[in-house]
Amino acid sequence: MARRPARNDLYCVEWGVKLYSLTHSNFARAALTEFIVALCVTARVFAVTLPLCRELQRETLDLAAALEMATQVKTVIGDMRASSEVEFKVIFDTAGAFCADSGVETAVPRLAKRLTKRCNVTADSPEAYYCAAVFVPFLDNFLMQLHDKFLSYNQLLKSFSCLLPSRGSV
Repeated sequence: MARRPARNDLYCVEWGVKLYSLTHSNFARAALTEFIVALCVTARVFAVTLPLCRELQRETLDLAAALEMATQVKTVIGDMRASSEVEFKVIFDTAGAFCADSGVETAVPRLAKRLTKRCNVTADSPEAYYCAAVFVPFLDNFLMQLHDKFLSYNQLLKSFSCLLPSRGSV
């Protein structure tokens, strides 16, 4: 006589199926061009911010130096934004190589006439579409967050500069 599965056994079986379908769903999303392009964009931008990130994680944090580095990062990201077509061409070539290795077609997503829940940019090529839909909004948001988190406190730090020891006297 076969053993009837216990309640916990069914739960484990259901969990395994749910876990497999969730993993399969995430893998299917990772194989999309949007994900690969977004990953390449964040890798490029975060490569610029790596020195600032390391400075902020040091035990002996110098706020003035960190704000100076944040200003430099803002300048570099602003230059990337100003020449977004040239910068994104390099990024899109990298993403295209990843897509080719993965067997993913780099195509523009389907556009709708009345679309309110996602980006609906009209473009003549996939490169122009992903530049306008992913790269430029990411840079704009990143610059805004950088200003809100760091650069807005620059004037406050300058006000307290008379209380902080100078670098030469430490």
